[in-house]
Amino acid sequence: MRPIAGLLPLLVFAPALAQARLVINEVMPSGAEFVELHNTGPDFVDLKGHHLVGAVRYTFERSRSLPPGGFLLLSVQGQRTLRAAYGGVQSAGELSGRPSGTGELRLFNGAGQLLDSARYARLTQGRSLQRIDPETAYGGPLNWREAEPSPGRANPVQAEFWGLGLDQLEYPVKSVAPSAGAPIKVRLFASQPADARVVVEWRTRLASGSIELTRSSEGGPGWARLSGELPSLPNQSLVSFTLRAVSGSDSIELSEDPLRGGPLRYFVFDGAIDVSEFPLYCLELPPLEHTRLLERPERHRFPSSFVAVRSDGIAEIRSNVKIQVRGGSWTRNWLKRAWVLTFPGSQRFEGQRQVNLRSGWHDPTMLRDLMGFEAYRRAGVPSPRARWVRVHINGRFCGLFTEVEMLDQRFLERSGLAG
Repeated sequence: MRPIAGLLPLLVFAPALAQARLVINEVMPSGAEFVELHNTGPDFVDLKGHHLVGAVRYTFERSRSLPPGGFLLLSVQGQRTLRAAYGGVQSAGELSGRPSGTGELRLFNGAGQLLDSARYARLTQGRSLQRIDPETAYGGPLNWREAEPSPGRANPVQAEFWGLGLDQLEYPVKSVAPSAGAPIKVRLFASQPADARVVVEWRTRLASGSIELTRSSEGGPGWARLSGELPSLPNQSLVSFTLRAVSGSDSIELSEDPLRGGPLRYFVFDGAIDVSEFPLYCLELPPLEHTRLLERPERHRFPSSFVAVRSDGIAEIRSNVKIQVRGGSWTRNWLKRAWVLTFPGSQRFEGQRQVNLRSGWHDPTMLRDLMGFEAYRRAGVPSPRARWVRVHINGRFCGLFTEVEMLDQRFLERSGLAG
């Protein structure tokens, strides 16, 4: 099996929709930014009328021929910056906009036919995203790789594509109702698509299973579009899933989101809780860890999955979030304890590395923190932001908590007190 998770956060490209031989071959979204086009066909291509739209924009207003096998660069900062970074390379024009961060690019010919398209996520600083095999019809994430920039020449990662890939994955980004299944759609590229199978394996805290996707349409030689539906599951279930494709002796596994990065998963939520006023935080722990969290209030950190359901219905999901009891020996023995959530590494939630949840166990009104911080703020004294949030653990209501901004470097900078 060829695991491909390491490649997936990079890019999702769609194949050429018109039978043209001009492709987007390299994208450099940082430093001396550029987009490289490549003519993979046997004939000269007149670029007049061809245009890029999306994160950057450019139109070839005049006739310009690109020879067979030729490369053409379009830069952001201009010729001087491009040469300073990469030596004797030539820019054919300056792009409007910038390809930095995440974005989408679409390449059209003069007749308005879509030749190539790209949606890309953040790359490692100083590296570009390069097409591995520009000759194949498959343009999905397996045909792209991060590498040192190579403007104006064949990509160093160039090789023959080995012929099995998954592209254009669609699954629920917003939460799914318990009464409904979760639709999964994907496009398969294979040298023998008729013999290929795609199975989706799903799992929750309490259950697991699998389904085989069925063909819904064909998309030209080597292509097939498949779809299926994961079963309806209980409310507040966090569902993780993996796609496995098999064709002859080849097999691949898709376990991370090709565009957004992170594991493939979605959240089941019935919408009965009004999240327009108070955010909903749902934590999920293994049963044994949950028991230890409730019964042993010492300052031990327990790994959990964290889901924040926003007012627009989108569930923001994070992994390996550590939860621990907050406060000293007195507060740790309250029946309703305060918690601190710590996000791993460089991850942030709404700009914060830690989320501070006060229980208000000795404040029946749950107003003292909010009113006190607001009074300080109106008096001109820097004070942390605070709001009420509803917290559930493993699908069960744990109470209304007061989320209070941590007093850290970010707070000092926001209050004008840094340094």
